[in-house]
Formats: sequence, structure tokens, C-alpha cells
Amino acid sequence: MLTTKEIQKAVAEAVAVIGEERSSHKVFSVATTPTHTGEPHVEIVGTEYHYVFTERGEEFERHATEHDDEIIYWFVSSYVFMVAGNWELKNREPGQDSRRRIFGKEVELLKRVSDKWANRKEDEISRILEKHPYAN
Repeated sequence: MLTTKEIQKAVAEAVAVIGEERSSHKVFSVATTPTHTGEPHVEIVGTEYHYVFTERGEEFERHATEHDDEIIYWFVSSYVFMVAGNWELKNREPGQDSRRRIFGKEVELLKRVSDKWANRKEDEISRILEKHPYAN
């Protein structure tokens, strides 16, 4: 099991490989206590990592895993989503569902770190689009 410092190091290394402008959000800085800003933090509970989102004093999402790669992926994926969202805002195509560009950018950025992570993101996107197809 990784320590929180080792998780932070792994996330920072992945973010460096991505090489994009860092967003104003500090997802690449792995918090270990609730920020209550909607950004994630990690808790180590027994043999599990808990990836937790809190906002305004309320917990609104929690995921648990025993896998090192999984917790790192969750943090990096959140970072990549913010970078992709910022990129889409600067490169918006009028009349186009913004997710088309965001999803493509997420896969592109994750591929810089890991083909496995990029493929995983493509699978996640496919599941989203099955339930919520593009608007155009």
C-alpha cells in the first residue's frame, strides 16, 4: 500500500508527463483531509484508499479501492477532465456538443501517461454516451 506522499508523487509525475497548463484547481496536489471545495481528497482506511469529494461540509461522493493504480488514475483523471474542460472553453466549436472535444482531449492527455488509462477512459466515455448521447 502506498503512503499519501507516494500517491502525491505518482500523481505529480503523471501530471508532469501530461505537460499541459495546470488548471487553477489543485487536483495534482493530493489532499489528505476534506477541502470542502468539491475537489477530491484521499483517505486510507485499513487496506483501502478512499477517494472522497466534499463540498460545504458535506460528503457527496466516495469511491474505495485496494489498488494503487486505481487511486492514482482517479486523481489524474480528475485533473485531465479539468484541463480538457478549460481547453474546450478556449477552443469551442459553436453548435457542437462540448463533450465531443472534452472527451477526445481527455483520451489524448491520458494516452501520454498510459495506453491502459486512455483505453479505460474510452470505455467510460462509451458508457456515458450509451445513456446520454451527444446532442448533435
